[in-house]
Amino acid sequence: MNLILNSIMSGFASVGYSLLYRSPKKSLVGNFITGATGMLVYKILWDQFDMTFGAYLAASVVIGIVAEIFARINKLPATVFLASGLIPLVPGLAIYNMMNAFATKNFNDAVFNIANAGIYALGLALGVVLSSIFSKSLNNYRTYFKKVQEKRFMKKKTNKTKQK
Repeated sequence: MNLILNSIMSGFASVGYSLLYRSPKKSLVGNFITGATGMLVYKILWDQFDMTFGAYLAASVVIGIVAEIFARINKLPATVFLASGLIPLVPGLAIYNMMNAFATKNFNDAVFNIANAGIYALGLALGVVLSSIFSKSLNNYRTYFKKVQEKRFMKKKTNKTKQK
């Protein structure tokens, strides 16, 4: 139950972020689903399999793919859905703990927390890049396939006209 509630609240956080930055109204449902799906994947991997980097990586890949899908459906840039979907996953606690450790001159904890925040941020960034590469390669494949189909159609059409 806590997993579902956490995902729903993350969806609302994503919608709140998108409203704050005045995203189009038709993107709100997509923003909710993107944020909730990303947090669901993250929490499953974090809680069930005790993953850190992998949880952030997988969640950001899923967010990127869902953002690309909603971008195609709503004819909006994927960034509208991607930015708001990633907000619940930002490692704010690790950054806060790092700043607190620096303020109290506890440098060992500060280095540990900055390393954790960096690893989490790297997982988020790498996941976004991987999902973007996947989307672009899929789009390129579809474009290539359409061109091949058009060439075949034109070749059949010219062969039929030559036979007559």
